[in-house]
Amino acid sequence: MSNKNKRAQIFSTDLMIALSIAVLLFAASFSAWNKVSVRINENNVQEDVTLKAMLVSDILVKDSYAGIVSAPYLIDSSKLDELSLKNPAELNDIFNILPGSIYILLKEANGTAIQSAGSIGSGQASSVLRAVIYNNRRAMLEVRAYERQ
Repeated sequence: MSNKNKRAQIFSTDLMIALSIAVLLFAASFSAWNKVSVRINENNVQEDVTLKAMLVSDILVKDSYAGIVSAPYLIDSSKLDELSLKNPAELNDIFNILPGSIYILLKEANGTAIQSAGSIGSGQASSVLRAVIYNNRRAMLEVRAYERQ
């Protein structure tokens, strides 16, 4: 074999090794980017769901016109009854929760359920607890927002 042929063979072997390494690096970079992208998307969804739960809980416990209170954090029984009669689709529409869903639970300080409204959805969820007064007793209002219905 001539010297030229040996150099050509070494060059082509080196080229194949370099291309293989480049392809492996590209695949590893793509895989890492995909993992980061998925994690960023999950965090964005979680932030969105948490924000929805916080906004709904703020409306419910601070706004005597649109919420279920007669004064901030003081639950009005008639407004609570009215809210619990609404079907889940109405609640989602009222609070602009689409495409997700909202679940509202009023419970005593010991955790015993008093009344609920909405529906439990699926996907990522976030829960916000607010201390409130119901029938002159301490209670907790839990608002859960879900990514999907």
